[in-house]
Amino acid sequence: MEVPAPSPGTFIVLQAEFEGSRLCAFALGARHKPAEKVADEAVEELRADMEAGGAIDAWLADQLLLPLAFVPDRSEFSVCRISRHLRTNAELLAYFLPVSVDIDGETDQPGTVRLLGTRAPTSR
Repeated sequence: MEVPAPSPGTFIVLQAEFEGSRLCAFALGARHKPAEKVADEAVEELRADMEAGGAIDAWLADQLLLPLAFVPDRSEFSVCRISRHLRTNAELLAYFLPVSVDIDGETDQPGTVRLLGTRAPTSR
């Protein structure tokens, strides 16, 4: 199917739904890159994340840090793949809030994130 678009190429998003979570993978097309290759890349990423066994995919992990920072206790989750973006967000968060974020594991590998949060500010 061909649809009007501001640029050439393809894009695919795959989502696997589980009882308590979801994993998401995507791939981008490029000029002269077959759509089948784009689909294969997304499938490979999703399969790798599912086999890694983490509860959270790499795309969601860094976004969870800020809301979890306001949980006044310890939060912990497993991630399918530790991204550099997750590490950057964890380091940046500590500049703004009195939180502690520990990431166990190597970049581009499965791992565990532990965050000791702070209470949300209260208005008087």
